[in-house]
Amino acid sequence: MHCRRQLNWAGTLRLGAVQLVLFLSMCLCVAGCAGGGPRLPVTPNLLQDGSGGQQLTKLPEADHKVEIPVLYVTDRVKYGQNGDWPLYGYDRSATVYFGTASVGFKPMPTWDEMAQAAGTKKGGEWEMSVFSVKEMGKTVVSPASLEVRDGVIRFKPEIQAALNEEKAGFQKLLSERLAATPRKDVFLYVHGVANYFESPILRSATMWHFMGREGVFVAYSWPAGRGGLLGYFYDRESGEFTVLNLKRVIKVIVATPGVERLHIICHSRGNDIVTTALRELNVEYTAKGENAQKALKLQTLVMAAPDLDAQVFSTRLMFENMAMIANQTVVYCSSKDKAVGLADKLFSSKNRLGTLSIEAISADGKRLLDEIKRVEVVQCNVSGFGTSHDYSFTHPAAFSDLILVLRDGRKAGRENGRPLTPLGGVFWSLDNSYMMPTAPKAAAVAGSP
Repeated sequence: MHCRRQLNWAGTLRLGAVQLVLFLSMCLCVAGCAGGGPRLPVTPNLLQDGSGGQQLTKLPEADHKVEIPVLYVTDRVKYGQNGDWPLYGYDRSATVYFGTASVGFKPMPTWDEMAQAAGTKKGGEWEMSVFSVKEMGKTVVSPASLEVRDGVIRFKPEIQAALNEEKAGFQKLLSERLAATPRKDVFLYVHGVANYFESPILRSATMWHFMGREGVFVAYSWPAGRGGLLGYFYDRESGEFTVLNLKRVIKVIVATPGVERLHIICHSRGNDIVTTALRELNVEYTAKGENAQKALKLQTLVMAAPDLDAQVFSTRLMFENMAMIANQTVVYCSSKDKAVGLADKLFSSKNRLGTLSIEAISADGKRLLDEIKRVEVVQCNVSGFGTSHDYSFTHPAAFSDLILVLRDGRKAGRENGRPLTPLGGVFWSLDNSYMMPTAPKAAAVAGSP
């Protein structure tokens, strides 16, 4: 018995050493969760035939501006102010801030140079940078904001009035942006761990630019990016903290006059945050006898490189009717995703959604997914661009498919103009050659006939 205890103790030490190595490795790998930069990615394959430049030159003359506007919402603590520029950290805040940001490039190209590059195989020439941040409002809450009335904890009347006023302020800002674009869609991006405040702003700008600069992007920046050996775990718990605020933001967005459709794009650990928020909203609307998909105007849910246990997701998807909460749900996964692979080992998951394969799904699960008809799983067999974790936004093949989903609303299948390779049922795949132009056209630039 004594010998067995010694062996168990030694085994525990060995396990601890392995976990320590995993921690260190993950701290390096999850840097791939940081969004958007530092440089504008290579032009997606889909746009390299010149169509990327054409879609930009077709914009109204007044929109031929190189800098990219993005709305932001954050529940990070504001720790300072540098002139007009608010400084947000990784600590958690009950106060939710919103405002505008502008993304530019170094060196700054001309509009013609920008349009030409968007239709050719270019990328990496320009460093992306947040040029300005302007806070436009905030919802200030604390325990002092609450009282017990009729056996229920509620906001005090004066606090509720102030919250309603700030809600109207955000909706006015969003409505103004919608009025300036023919497409009345809102795209909400939710990042993963190891991101700083500016990261989701840069990634939102990247997507909006290559999608043709129509609709309105909102970057949701939750309190992550603490760093250090245990930073991943701090960020995971921050994700649990932010769910309530994300739910409120989603409801405010869809209640804004002029919003026709909502698209949510989540990356890495952001997938757990978003699916938890949507699960709770689904329960809320279902209890009121409402259709959650219609109430939320949720057209598309994109789950990029999900750092989420596949069994947890399947439980939410099938047993809580989450598969119906979006008109189209697209999951991007890759067996080469090192960050998700490490998370799989660290948490002893049977399968991580971000590395899911068709072989891991039971026959009954495949049958049910086929009947749902709203879910697509795309295996991205890609390499050579960005990191193994941010391929959906940096690889020219995977990014091409993301554009077809968000910009064009295409379903999977060659007959739908989205020629993924069918693997059976809801499973599809793409590789480096996906949507590569065979005979590039001359890239259009401003002023071209």
